[in-house]
Amino acid sequence: MESMTTVWGEVDNQPVYLYTLRSGSLTAVISNFGATVVTLNVPDQTGKVVDVVLGYDTLKQYEQNNRAYFGGTIGRCANRISNSQFTLDGSVYHLTTNEWPNSLHSGLSGFHMRVWETVSFTNENELTLRLESPAMDQGFPGNLEITASFKVTDNGMTITYSGTSDATTIFNPTNHSYFNLNGHKAGSVVDHLLRLQANYYTPVENARSLTTGEICNVLYTPMDFTRPKTIGSEMTPSFRQLLYTDGYDHNFCITKYNGDVTEAAQLTGDQTGIRLTLKTNEPGLHLYTGNYLNDDIGKGGEHYYKYAGVSLQPQFYPDAINHPNYISPILHKGETKAFETQYLFDCVS
Repeated sequence: MESMTTVWGEVDNQPVYLYTLRSGSLTAVISNFGATVVTLNVPDQTGKVVDVVLGYDTLKQYEQNNRAYFGGTIGRCANRISNSQFTLDGSVYHLTTNEWPNSLHSGLSGFHMRVWETVSFTNENELTLRLESPAMDQGFPGNLEITASFKVTDNGMTITYSGTSDATTIFNPTNHSYFNLNGHKAGSVVDHLLRLQANYYTPVENARSLTTGEICNVLYTPMDFTRPKTIGSEMTPSFRQLLYTDGYDHNFCITKYNGDVTEAAQLTGDQTGIRLTLKTNEPGLHLYTGNYLNDDIGKGGEHYYKYAGVSLQPQFYPDAINHPNYISPILHKGETKAFETQYLFDCVS
């Protein structure tokens, strides 16, 4: 079957498309609205094809339900910035506040709510989208040009974000897909097996999941995924960090980070045997277990409740711009940076 381009609708008088990328038995459907992963079909251990990402059926649902971020590209800066402000080169910049008093994922008009320009759709399995973010968009300095490239292969999908700016700014994009490797209609992911290549994490100060600025060892805590365990096995409110957030909503520090693409996580569906290996060249991985999903009506009319999917978001540490001890998310004037995430699939019995 050939790859397809389908007109999905229109936003602000701009056409919105669905692009179907295929390689072997793996299929991804990407929209230029939000550079969003709408569908990701992967074969399970019996050969049955399973859609492993949460999402919506219609463009209107994505427009109206922008706080779930299903499959969207987050930018300019993923995660939270304290008090919705930061200082860069001696100037203070004020951002949109959408999680008082902080800015989450750069506000409600983030990149996941924009119509991206299609640069190319080639070889039936590669798509590149582009977005121009003008100076002071969302409160950030610099005219930023970002591309999002999607490539599907027989065993996975790679997303590469590349950005350049005419003034020093922050550049910290990520993809916000929620995975349920038993299928998006399968219910809770608490029995998924998870391993993280992370000996440290950044604790949060309260229920708003803003980091304290510390970097803490996972040893002897429920944050320790250095050996595989089910997501829900230690999800206990007796551990204050999980009481704050009613599940995992924390950044983990990738142990072998050196700027090259390295393994960060492995996630395995307990029913299908589908295993996702995530590799990235970013320093952190935010683990979010869908704690605030609340009867969201998803694809096929499916009801997505708490823990219906798990989001593994490669990115810089939360609020890194305000913590000198964290790896810097700064993109300097005229510099180009590229961040790559590989989602690789196989099956285990």
